[in-house]
Amino acid sequence: MARPRGEITIALLAVLEHFNQGGRQPTMRELAYQAQVSIKDTRNSLNGLVRAGHVEIRGFKRVAYRNRPVALYSLPPIEETTPSAQVLADAINAWR
Repeated sequence: MARPRGEITIALLAVLEHFNQGGRQPTMRELAYQAQVSIKDTRNSLNGLVRAGHVEIRGFKRVAYRNRPVALYSLPPIEETTPSAQVLADAINAWR
């Protein structure tokens, strides 16, 4: 059984959802600022979220405050249900 999500992770995912609705992909610094979390905590949480597949790196962009390009983060796309999965879901719902 997985651990429950922490406050920082919940805040970062909420901010990512907000950015995704607007069609933007934020940098780590933008996420930290919007979630009101330190950069260090944001970096640690994002590394775990990317490793677990809850967040994706969608690209890189150049910024004035760093020599290297920074990562742009986004939530992964929602997978469409396959017809067989829908049939199974209908069967389970009919069983109830």
